[in-house]
Amino acid sequence: MTQTLRGKLIRLAYQKPELRPHVLPLLTKRASGGKVTINRDFDGFKESFPGYDNQVYDSHLIDSFKNSKTVVALAKQGLMEASKKGGMSVGDIFRFLDDYVEKKSNGRFKFVRWNSKSYPD
Repeated sequence: MTQTLRGKLIRLAYQKPELRPHVLPLLTKRASGGKVTINRDFDGFKESFPGYDNQVYDSHLIDSFKNSKTVVALAKQGLMEASKKGGMSVGDIFRFLDDYVEKKSNGRFKFVRWNSKSYPD
């Protein structure tokens, strides 16, 4: 079960939100080369890689004690806004949503928690 460096960095950004400002710049659109697709119900997104038909990185909002209902609602609104912008990398989406949730909650919430998986590993 080998993991790519990119997969490890994304997982680190999920697990340690306080490190996102340092980790996410490493995941720029140019570096990733993946196509990001936001889910229709705005509960997450996935990144697929051209030339690698089976490699997908899938992310969903955690709807439990780690994200309050307010954070989930704000993150879904943020994903709707991000889908209108288009052309965003995974790092761009993480930064955009963290900023969006923080601004819309007047600083009450700072990070969005995600459940993610990469397949095949």
